[in-house]
Amino acid sequence: MRPLPVNMLAFESAILQAEKPVLVAFGAMWDSSSRMLFNLMEEYGEKLDGKLITARADIDYVPELFVDYGITEIPTMIIFDGGVPFEPHVGFKEYADIDRYLYRFYGCLPYKAIYADIEKYT
Repeated sequence: MRPLPVNMLAFESAILQAEKPVLVAFGAMWDSSSRMLFNLMEEYGEKLDGKLITARADIDYVPELFVDYGITEIPTMIIFDGGVPFEPHVGFKEYADIDRYLYRFYGCLPYKAIYADIEKYT
């Protein structure tokens, strides 16, 4: 499932009122780490189909969201569950960063880890 591109009009209905948790990647297309994260969101959306929705927010198109959620570094990931933001994960250096963040949110991985042996991070 492709990540939802976030805009201000759709943020409330698509993210805050979603029935499932939504993993939002905040970044910018001009930042290489953000581009990598945005590309991986599609793969995670497929692996977690039915358990988690993925979305991406580009600072060039929705700068208000970055201010509203206090995002000062990109990329940053935030899971919204019932409209409530979970503790943000700042930075993206390796694929396992997503796994570690999902592990913190769920207390386990809702699927077999894609890129990392998650147990070595807990």
